[in-house]
Amino acid sequence: MRGETQHMDPCATRRSIGVVENAYSAASLLNLMMFLRHGRYRSLLERLLRARLVYKEANMSRVISFEYLNRQLVWQELSVRVPQVSHSPNYVCQAVQSTLLM
Repeated sequence: MRGETQHMDPCATRRSIGVVENAYSAASLLNLMMFLRHGRYRSLLERLLRARLVYKEANMSRVISFEYLNRQLVWQELSVRVPQVSHSPNYVCQAVQSTLLM
């Protein structure tokens, strides 16, 4: 009948979405392993588009300052450790004792 609209089964839709998600996860894992091996494409999208980050000038000096990165790492570590220490006074005593005994 022409006037009727066809409805998709919700279970079939969920299954097809699950298949697509699993395929994407497998492709992303494969891309990660290939990236770690060859170092060319960081993401699946970059691999599909064959887009790579390259330097405009190959012989340009690349001096990188890691001060900002180090500061971020310290703050992240402190934000994780401070709540742990504040909830556990024994942890502070043990940490001080282990530091003094070294």
